[in-house]
Amino acid sequence: MLVETDTLTAALAGEREALGRVLVACDPELRRHLSGEIGSLYQSAVSIDDVLQVTYIEGCLRIGTLKERTVGGLLAWLKTVAENNLKDAIRALKARKRPPPWRQVGASREESAARFLAGFVGSDTTPTQGARRSEIADLLDRALASLPPDYRKAIRLYDLAGC
Repeated sequence: MLVETDTLTAALAGEREALGRVLVACDPELRRHLSGEIGSLYQSAVSIDDVLQVTYIEGCLRIGTLKERTVGGLLAWLKTVAENNLKDAIRALKARKRPPPWRQVGASREESAARFLAGFVGSDTTPTQGARRSEIADLLDRALASLPPDYRKAIRLYDLAGC
């Protein structure tokens, strides 16, 4: 990566054309750095171009916050920004895979079990359906009890308590 000292100085001072030249010079190294970092599961939804576009926007907006005002410092900073943008993009994709709030189980054990069971036994309450709900709620409790503590806590907090 070839960046002249004068160009870097002008870029750090906020000169847009110089900053553009510096970012163009950094592009191949940033692409190499991100190459292979996007898992196959996410490659159809996130590209290196997407990540770098956000990175360059942040670079333009936040260039004044750069502490180490050298080519190496700038490149290291841009790599960190790019890595964080990639993590954010993947985190957003994972969040989209969660069920929408209206499809999640309710807050209280009784309410969540009733909602969960309504799909199996209907919403009318008869003594038989009440007994079935109670049985399935007990099965659900036993299934949760068989999970490792961290998983059990996560399911109770996210799915059952709506946190």
